[in-house]
Amino acid sequence: MQKQTCVIDGCANPAHARGWCSKHYWRWHRNGDPLAGSTGNGEPLRFIEGVLLSDSDQCVFWPFGKAGKGYGVFHVDGEQIYAHRFVCEKVRGAPPSPLHEAAHSCGNGHRGCITPNHLRWATVAENHSDKLLHGTANRGERHGLAKLTEADVLKIRALGGSLSQEKIGLSVGCSRSQVKRVLSGECWGWLK
Repeated sequence: MQKQTCVIDGCANPAHARGWCSKHYWRWHRNGDPLAGSTGNGEPLRFIEGVLLSDSDQCVFWPFGKAGKGYGVFHVDGEQIYAHRFVCEKVRGAPPSPLHEAAHSCGNGHRGCITPNHLRWATVAENHSDKLLHGTANRGERHGLAKLTEADVLKIRALGGSLSQEKIGLSVGCSRSQVKRVLSGECWGWLK
């Protein structure tokens, strides 16, 4: 019995499901199209060259592969390279130290922005302080493990000193020790 091949023109791989080979089936599964997801050789670098020639101040988002946190990536000689860092190096030169990061002034790095005017070299601390300015910091209610809301924290502070920490905790649904950390400023100290 002869094995069937993929029904996509030019593909000689054995059929896996729906008449497609594994590669085309998973492209369909991920993107809804068995031909999607493929990037031609040199396309990412051509795209970057076009971005470097433009002097627009609007965010230009990376249309190709992205890393887990939304930053654009591509491969050169088998090495994965972050697109925003590559562009920053082309525009601003080499980083001052290996610890410097390519920071975004627009706050859209997590969406894949590679606009040259939005990129600069920054230390880790500078880059994290930018997140506070952009409102993209992962703190407070934005943190995935947060159990308290800002309203809960303000209620805890308002009740502090008038009720026991245990009673305050029961009123907002948290532990006495969490109330203590909020009142001391150890947690949510940034919220005024």
